[in-house]
Amino acid sequence: MTSALGIDTTKQDAYNRGEDQGVADALAGRPSTSPPRDGRSGEQDYYADGYDFGYQQGLKMRRPGEGNGGQPVVDPMQPMGQTTPPVGQTTTTGVDAQLRVDQAVTPSIDLDDPKPAGLAVLITSGGVPVRPGRVELRIAAPTGMVFDDYMTPSYLYSPTPVSEAERPTHRLEEGGRVMVITGDFHVRTNEADQHGWLISASVRHMNGAKPGKNKDGLVTMNGVTKCALGGNLF
Repeated sequence: MTSALGIDTTKQDAYNRGEDQGVADALAGRPSTSPPRDGRSGEQDYYADGYDFGYQQGLKMRRPGEGNGGQPVVDPMQPMGQTTPPVGQTTTTGVDAQLRVDQAVTPSIDLDDPKPAGLAVLITSGGVPVRPGRVELRIAAPTGMVFDDYMTPSYLYSPTPVSEAERPTHRLEEGGRVMVITGDFHVRTNEADQHGWLISASVRHMNGAKPGKNKDGLVTMNGVTKCALGGNLF
């Protein structure tokens, strides 16, 4: 299938359909049914790649603590009822070491039809109330990718938006290879932040980027490594 611009969209459509199905299966608690690949880099292979990627993202979208055995799940955009921090636990200032950072969205860019792709990280605390004060979160993009000058913070599973007073600030360094975000990423201190923060950004391919699955991106908080980041160029 060819678009009006002469671009073959078959593989991208297949990838998107696979990704949607993978996310749906994971959120529903169904086991992965990743289809076999025929090795021809055609529609079937792209569907399988999209499914695998979508399934992993769906698992990350599940509520913390839920397994993969068909337990109920909640749409991340669905408003939640009121919750309270665990009894007997207190909030302590300057405890950024208790915060955990994980990749929530892995970017995939088709070099034949390159478009910006989402990259997101999730900040949680393992169920412990934490108010670290202002910390510096440095996110280095995977090889072949650079950040757009755009960042959106939100509270995971909460309809409450981040207020302007609490909105983290950001800047780009190293020609866009690194995004530096500064803010107070408090977790489990009020109704809105019970499940942590989702930091969403956008990346694009660098000129001369080559296909590959790169896992050399990096997230640090106040100089301490928190997690590696992956990205796909195909």
